[in-house]
Amino acid sequence: MSSTYYGRLKSDECCLFVCDMQEKFQKSILYFDEIAVNISRLVEGSKLLDIPIVVTEQVPEKLGNTVWSIGTHSHGIKPYAKTQFSMATSDVIGYLKDHPKVKTILLTGVETHVCVINSAIDLLEKGYNVHVIVDGSSSRVQKDRYFALDRLRKSFMNIFFLVIFFDRLCRSLLLNLVQMQD
Repeated sequence: MSSTYYGRLKSDECCLFVCDMQEKFQKSILYFDEIAVNISRLVEGSKLLDIPIVVTEQVPEKLGNTVWSIGTHSHGIKPYAKTQFSMATSDVIGYLKDHPKVKTILLTGVETHVCVINSAIDLLEKGYNVHVIVDGSSSRVQKDRYFALDRLRKSFMNIFFLVIFFDRLCRSLLLNLVQMQD
């Protein structure tokens, strides 16, 4: 992968990651219902654009399953169980190796200052471009979320909102269509 990346999204190079959006977190995470709605929009948009989706669950036997409201169940997406504080498990990395076109990870979920930040750093170290969706991730405490996003930004991650995600991907899609007609 190129060492210079300017944040351009190409749908055929993206993979949506949904981190630990589980039942037990529903009452303790700030804005959980709001980020669940935004993640469901990302799931639907990703399915329309043929973007692969990876979902993880942290110790599901204790923390419950992924909430239905994000819509991954209806698409038959099976979550990967994990016990570490990162989505970059051997199973998930194996999945990415089976999808060699993926260069960019669109990262959502909880908690921003634990599993999301660790996933982002691990994936960046493995050579992936990482985009964290601000309104698709949260923590129990606002300051934890704020400082995690600040650290991610300072670590050269791309931090943006849901609407920008769709704007960038639609632009990319339109440019591809125009280039195909030339």
